[in-house]
Amino acid sequence: MATVTLCAACDHICELVGCDSGLTVYLEGQLPDSLAIEIVNDNQAPPAQHFTNVKEYGAVAAYWNYLPDLVTIRVSWATASVEATAKPEYSNYRPNGPDCPPECRVAAVYIDMDRLRRRVLPMATQRSIRSRGV
Repeated sequence: MATVTLCAACDHICELVGCDSGLTVYLEGQLPDSLAIEIVNDNQAPPAQHFTNVKEYGAVAAYWNYLPDLVTIRVSWATASVEATAKPEYSNYRPNGPDCPPECRVAAVYIDMDRLRRRVLPMATQRSIRSRGV
């Protein structure tokens, strides 16, 4: 049974599907089994996210209600760390239709770990990143 509400500015019914705004970080390529993803260029950034069993489950960091214009992401593991900077490209979407609330902003940043790791020395910093709205 779906919950619905009448849109005040229109003559149709809107469902009450919610959504969250935010930034999602995806790591691509071969990954170490344990790692941390951290935003390092902003004192107001959410805390680092730590992952184990990455080879089995992957590592995707979601930062809800965090919408930076520029982001520097550090990925750290036992023997090294790398950093990459991106300008996220946000997309707006309305899960209940164009005339219904809520409206959310989202972006995804993809980090190519294989490309970074080919050039990384222990604890060195390299850059290889792309960003796109989702």
